[in-house]
Amino acid sequence: MQKCKLRNAVLVIFGILVLAACTSKTIEAPSIAPPTKDYKFSTDVLPLFTQHCATAGCHSAGNTPPDLSAANAYHSLVSNNLFDIQNPTQSDIYKVVTSSGSMNSHLPNSTDQLTILYWIQQGALNN
Repeated sequence: MQKCKLRNAVLVIFGILVLAACTSKTIEAPSIAPPTKDYKFSTDVLPLFTQHCATAGCHSAGNTPPDLSAANAYHSLVSNNLFDIQNPTQSDIYKVVTSSGSMNSHLPNSTDQLTILYWIQQGALNN
């Protein structure tokens, strides 16, 4: 009798674990406030790249792609499809600088990250 109860308990626990593993969990994107100004590539985004990314041995001409030096940054972003104006939060250039991205330690300021996102939301213009 005791073995039967134990076996039934194990089966119930196993069944619960199987069902729990089969449920899908929706992860919602964080709520992001809308931009409060017009963001420009030349005055808002490019200086971030120049200061934090296009340094010697990193994302400058002849080094690790994309080339984010002042002369080549916009062309490099476009030619490497690094932004998506239809789904800005899924843009590669935005994802790599956010908390889970590989370049977050180089651009950890959330205000700077949002500058890139807002610029993309506003059409990612070369302005």
